Amino acid sequence: MAGGADLHHLQDEVLHHSLNDPKTFWAHQADHLHWHKKPTSILEISEKKLKSGVTHDTWTWFPDGEISTCFNCVDRHVHDGHGSAPAIYYDSPVTATKQTITYAELLYEVETLAGVLREQGVKRGDVVLVYSMSPPISIRYTLNPIFPDSELAGVCPEEMCARRGRRRLIHLKM
Repeated sequence: MAGGADLHHLQDEVLHHSLNDPKTFWAHQADHLHWHKKPTSILEISEKKLKSGVTHDTWTWFPDGEISTCFNCVDRHVHDGHGSAPAIYYDSPVTATKQTITYAELLYEVETLAGVLREQGVKRGDVVLVYSMSPPISIRYTLNPIFPDSELAGVCPEEMCARRGRRRLIHLKM
C-alpha cells in the first residue's frame, strides 16, 4: 500500500465477524430471511463416527428451523412489491441470447413448473432428473419448492438417488 495507508473495508469486518463469532454472525444473517419456522438454535456441533472408526465434527446450522429457498429468493420480492424488478439477467455468448426475467415472471414459471411436476406424480423427496439446455429453465427447476434439496449436478442420476437414499427416479426433458 502506498504510504502505508490502512484500507479498511466492510467485507473485512464481515469476514472477521463470521470467523470469530459464527453463531452471532449467522443469527444476524438469519434475521434477514423469512422462516416458516424460526430456529431456536443457531448451530449444533456433534461428533460423527464413520464405519472405519474415524470420528469427526459435524455442524448442523439452524437445526429446527424451516425455510424455503424459493420463497426467500423469489416470492418475497414479489410480495414486497418488487415483482417487476429483474431477478435474472441471462447473457449467453454461445447462443447470442440475452434475456431478463423479472421476479413476477420467475414466480409464475416456478409455480407453473411445480404444478406440472405434481401432475406427473412427483412428490417431495423424489429425485427428478431434468434435461435442459437452457440455464434459465434449469434455474426455475432448482428454485422449485417441491424440491427443497434440489441441485444441479454433473453426476449420473443413479448416483444422485444413491446419495440421497432414494429409489425413485423421474426423468423429464424440458
